[in-house]
Parts: sequence; structure tokens; C-alpha cells
Amino acid sequence: RWRRPDDVHNRLSPAITKLKRWYGRAGTGGAICLYLTFLISSIDVPLPTQVTAVFFVAALLLWGGGFLTIGIKARALAKKLGIEVSEMSLALNTPTAKVDIWRSPELSKLLLATQRQDHRATSGEPRTLQDFVEAIHQAEQQVHGENHVLAAEALIAARQLVSSIDNVEHEIEMAAHEVDEGEISKLEARLLAFGEPESARGDFDADMRDLIEHQLLLHRRLAERLKVAKERHYRMSELLKLLWLSVSDLRTQQSQEVRDASEITGKIRAVCEDIEQHVAATEETVNVLTRSEGT
Repeated sequence: RWRRPDDVHNRLSPAITKLKRWYGRAGTGGAICLYLTFLISSIDVPLPTQVTAVFFVAALLLWGGGFLTIGIKARALAKKLGIEVSEMSLALNTPTAKVDIWRSPELSKLLLATQRQDHRATSGEPRTLQDFVEAIHQAEQQVHGENHVLAAEALIAARQLVSSIDNVEHEIEMAAHEVDEGEISKLEARLLAFGEPESARGDFDADMRDLIEHQLLLHRRLAERLKVAKERHYRMSELLKLLWLSVSDLRTQQSQEVRDASEITGKIRAVCEDIEQHVAATEETVNVLTRSEGT
């Protein structure tokens, strides 16, 4: 219940989740046993040497035998899933909270599709940004009691997020017109043809090299700006979807008269806080771009 809202833990297959759990237990257990070994050895209270030996052997068994067994099972599971052993190793060593890494081609294919409840599956997922806002608005109207205030806050956050997404889409559209990957390749080739700065044959060559370097730097910055904007757009769109899912779950729990909705309300608050940060960051970016265009 304390995981981040976008944690992919629930989207892992049970086999990988079980393997990650044992991997973590073996590593943590071995570290604790080794720590106790050094702790017992350093205290003045006389204890049988067998006690220290037991903890030390336990650490060796957990780290050696445990990791060896897990490694064998990981290879077998990787073969069963049709993936490389290196990809399975990356999955075991990567925390599920590091969402950016789990979006990589190597790990994203190990994630299951987002599970939806029956009422959402039948009604269908909203398609446009305004559809999501309207769906959250409808759910908010059906939430009563102390949770209605939270649902109303979620609706306000959704509207602010959609406005920020519109700004990011405008930023992406502007940057896409300015970015030319082919031009970057040409500038890199021209710069390579000039060789090292020391090999410049005169002031003209040095000036041309400086000009090309500045042009290349500008194009790379534009490309990076486009990449960052697209990543931000994806993240904000996922937050909007997650907010809709959470508010829908809150409505469902209320209709089923489930008293404890603390897990869902906690998730909604966390998503709203995340949205607030993204909205503030987007506003700052818009202000910077506006000032730069004005100058």
C-alpha cells in the first residue's frame, strides 16, 4: 500500500514477482547475517565461537547457495518466457519503482497489461483528454461523504493537468518543426572532416569549425528539448489515466459499501501531488520559452 502510484509491481507476472521476492530476501538475509557476524566479533561479551560461525555460514549459504539457486531458476524462467538471461537479470535487479527503466524495450515486454475492473471494461477507456476529465467528473458526482472533497480536488487536478498537456503538445509541435536529424548528421560529418582543433590550417578553418560546433550544439539542444517534452507528455498522460482509474475505484468501493478506502485515497493524494509538480514544471518551462521568444 506504500508503493508509488505508478509502481509496476502489480503488472509483473507472478513468476517474476516471486523470483524478485526471493532474490531480495536472499540478499537482505545474507547482509543481516554478515552484519551480526561482525557485530558479535566486536563486542566484549564472551560468546561461543560457534555463534559467530553460524551467522557467517548462514551469510555464505544465502549469498552463495541462494543466489546460485535463484540464478538457475532465473535462467529457466527466461527460457520459458523467451527472453535473454541478461534481460531477466535486469528485471531482478531493477526496483519496480524506477518506472523510466521499466519503460525500456528490454523490460516493458515483461509487464502485463493494466488490469481494469468490470465496470471500466464495459464502459471503455476514455479516448481524449477531455473524455478523461468528463469521466472523472462523473465519478466525482457519485462519490459522497468525506471522500467527495478528495474527488473534487482530483477533478481540479485533472483540469489543470489537461491544460499543461496542451502546453506540452504545443511545445512538441514547435520543437518538431525545428529539429532535423539529417542536419545533425551532416554537421557531425562536416565537423569530423575538419579534424582536431589543432589541425586547423588558418583562421578561416578555425572560424568555420567554431560555427559548425555552435550550429551542432543548437540542433542537439533542440533535439533534447523535443525528447524531454515527449517524455513529459507521456508521463502526464499516464498520470491522467491513473487519476481516472483511482477515482473510479473510489466510486466503486463506495457503491460496494467498503468502509476502508484508505489505500485508494492515499493513491489519489499521491497522484495529485505528482500532478501539481508537473503542472508547476510545465508553467516554468512555458515562462522560459515565452521570455526567450520575446528577446
